[in-house]
Amino acid sequence: MVGASERYVSQILTFVESHLIGFDVNDSNFYGPFFAVVFSNHAISVKMSGDVGGFETLVTIEDESYTLWKYDSAVKNMGQTNIENINSQLEIVKDLIQSFSEE
Repeated sequence: MVGASERYVSQILTFVESHLIGFDVNDSNFYGPFFAVVFSNHAISVKMSGDVGGFETLVTIEDESYTLWKYDSAVKNMGQTNIENINSQLEIVKDLIQSFSEE
């Protein structure tokens, strides 16, 4: 039986592979209720981590780190760990990456 944290990691990996061309997964793991995935390109690094109760997305751009909700305050309502919130935060990360690439 696949555990919840394994499903969350799998969802993140699938999204990165499908939607974030040029990004590599640097680390992915899950243990019990905990999970973490780190992916990056040459300028941006993203770490999504948490447990089955809640998670956080940390974005590092050119050596400056901040939580994703500082980019989009809607993330404050997406902290409970579920596939819908993970996908929503990944879409925000995708938009952030696109806006950064356009600068």
